[in-house]
Amino acid sequence: MAYIYVLGDPRDGEVRYVGSADTPTLRYASHLADIKSGKTPVYEWMRELRSQWMKPVMVVLYEAENSLDEYRTIALLESKGCSLLNLVHRPV
Repeated sequence: MAYIYVLGDPRDGEVRYVGSADTPTLRYASHLADIKSGKTPVYEWMRELRSQWMKPVMVVLYEAENSLDEYRTIALLESKGCSLLNLVHRPV
């Protein structure tokens, strides 16, 4: 079973990314390890944080019931005004 998590900005608490992972702690470590090589907007943001000696805050929201939960969470948070850096936005 996968877990839905968010990465937040430690400067203002804003949620910037939604993801899913079977093992959230390993996925978080993977995000941090990929900061230098990642080419997506989330990694640009993470490099900005790192330049200020910070890193994103991970919060596990819930255990996913199905594969659409990540996309539903993205849609919900965007509807609440979150400026997410996710590239994939599937209709739910």
